[in-house]
Amino acid sequence: MDMTSPAQILRDHGLHVTSPRVAVIGVVTSHPHATADEIHTAVHERLGTVSRQAVYDTVATLSEHGILRRIQPSHS
Repeated sequence: MDMTSPAQILRDHGLHVTSPRVAVIGVVTSHPHATADEIHTAVHERLGTVSRQAVYDTVATLSEHGILRRIQPSHS
């Protein structure tokens, strides 16, 4: 990921800028191979309250828009 701000990345992909989305991008930028659970823990530390489902939904949305690449082992 380049040095473009998370907010600008979201805007460039036609997405609303939300705190969970910005936090997920920030976490993945500093920990590119983090699992969804690791992302949730780090986002929760940054924002205080965020559900695991919100993080999973955010990761899915960012993946669908080509911002993140999601790797799932077979049979997972």
